[in-house]
Amino acid sequence: ENTPEPIRELMGEYKDPRINFSRTMSHMSTLLASHHFLRSVREEGLGVFLSAQPSGRMSQEITSFNEEKMLPLAGLYATPEFRQALIDFAEGNNLEGWVKDLVRVTSSVKYGKTVLSPTTMARNFYSAAMFTVMNGHFDYSNIINAAQTTWADIRGNTRARRDYMRRLAELGVSHDSARAGEIAAALDDIMDLDTTRGSAPVRAGKETLNVATRMYQAGDDFWKIVGYETELKDLVNSGMAREDAEALAAKRVRDGYPTYSMVPEAIQQLRRFPLVGTFVSFPWEIMRTSFNQLRMTREDFQAGRNAKAARRLVGMSIAYSSAYAIKTATMAMFGIDDEEDEAVRKLAAPWQMNSQFAYLGHDDEGRMRYLDLSHLDPYNHLKRPITALMNGNYDNIGEGAVEGMKEFLAPYLGTDITAGVIGEIWANKKQGSGTPVYDEEADILTQGYQAGNHLMSSLRPGILLNVERTLKAFNDQMTSYGREYTLEDEALAWVGFRLTTSDPKVSMQFKSFDFSDSRSAAGRPTYRALRDPNIIDPSEVAEGVENTYTRWQEAFEEMHAVVRAGRVAGLSDQEIAESLDKGGVPQRDIAFIIREQVPPWSPSSQS
Repeated sequence: ENTPEPIRELMGEYKDPRINFSRTMSHMSTLLASHHFLRSVREEGLGVFLSAQPSGRMSQEITSFNEEKMLPLAGLYATPEFRQALIDFAEGNNLEGWVKDLVRVTSSVKYGKTVLSPTTMARNFYSAAMFTVMNGHFDYSNIINAAQTTWADIRGNTRARRDYMRRLAELGVSHDSARAGEIAAALDDIMDLDTTRGSAPVRAGKETLNVATRMYQAGDDFWKIVGYETELKDLVNSGMAREDAEALAAKRVRDGYPTYSMVPEAIQQLRRFPLVGTFVSFPWEIMRTSFNQLRMTREDFQAGRNAKAARRLVGMSIAYSSAYAIKTATMAMFGIDDEEDEAVRKLAAPWQMNSQFAYLGHDDEGRMRYLDLSHLDPYNHLKRPITALMNGNYDNIGEGAVEGMKEFLAPYLGTDITAGVIGEIWANKKQGSGTPVYDEEADILTQGYQAGNHLMSSLRPGILLNVERTLKAFNDQMTSYGREYTLEDEALAWVGFRLTTSDPKVSMQFKSFDFSDSRSAAGRPTYRALRDPNIIDPSEVAEGVENTYTRWQEAFEEMHAVVRAGRVAGLSDQEIAESLDKGGVPQRDIAFIIREQVPPWSPSSQS
């Protein structure tokens, strides 16, 4: 009341009684909904994931009776992670305005690219099996139990296995994977998933998303249950009391399998920042659990569980070497040498340079077929720097080390999917192929349509991409990097396996786009110095010219390496020249590239 009216107007005071009434009712309904939710948590969780007395990991008091916001849970205890999650819920989302809308957009894209993608969902299930290998959990006799439990969870019909699932949740075994946890958090950013509110179609849509999320989560929970039961059996057989074994087995699952609640708060919040990688929790957890494997191995040796410690060491060896072993075995099987392997990488898409391939031989037209194992190997993130140092696609160890470190840091310092696509439109250059997003010579309406089409095609849910690629397979189309769409490949993609049929002619053609950009950019340091309207020192021009020569030479040397890869892949010089010509390389440069020479650079006559 004492605030001057001009200040109240500046702060946005609402004077319309209808607006004030609607805002008041909105706040009241939010408080009621929150209170109802917390009461249901108390009723469902008491004795399961909540305790009236401090016990084991449930030793953190959620809130006192003096705190009105969480009063239904006052005096109860929970695990530190669950308590923090409840506090975050009670405090609400502190994002406002355009920031909140941006988070919703980026979270929607993440959800569509994972949960709503059959390929990604299948890969999540296959790759999670490697966690059991890493932990030495080779006893798969409890697979039926794990399947029945996760299937009951997906259906929402948990009556038959209610006590078992509650026990798993209480121990922190299930419903807490790093990938699914980040997906669930992203979904919470998008919308309210309470299926008791809204119209019938809205409730049905929410339930569909909930089921899809549970299916994605089941891919991790299935293998966590297998690992927990195996760990529990080993500990009990070693002479440990069952109650103690259950607690230790659950802890080891959380320590050895990616677990969202174990991710630091700072890393969890990074997922909302558009200028970092799309999913940051999972690679963090891969590093954390890898270090924990060494600690648990040492603990087993110290406790006299030598056989168990040995199995874990064997599992770690298999997990870290399996992709490389598969690559080596398939190369030997189909008679592919290291030179051919390097050629395939050089002609492949840039993001596959440091991947491990499972080779499938050549097709009837002599084109190489392979499977990129990156998506099926959860520990690939740790191996890429090593692969960069070992493969022969870089000029020296230093360059390989730099590229490997870039890939290692990409999940944290890279760009979110949404921000990356917007950046492509802004720069008018697609990151993969280097081709323009829109025609700069076209009218504004055509440019807008082309930019919008690129935005929609890049950010759509994964299932629509599966449908589109299947239709392209019917029409015998190709990707920009020489991958041919076939019905056989796309059928496998629906269940998680995406094969690549590489055409070196097409690959070289699109490598030419990158060369053209590098060639054009080489002269910029010199032109920038010459266009400076101020009086400058001649040494500044000399420095610009030197930078230009360096860029010019690097661009041609990169194309020389591409040409050598093309020859290894079976292309003749005539076929190479045709591909370079189709890729827009000037005729005067094609001969130099084929002869692996660097032509002299000269400025324009005006310069």
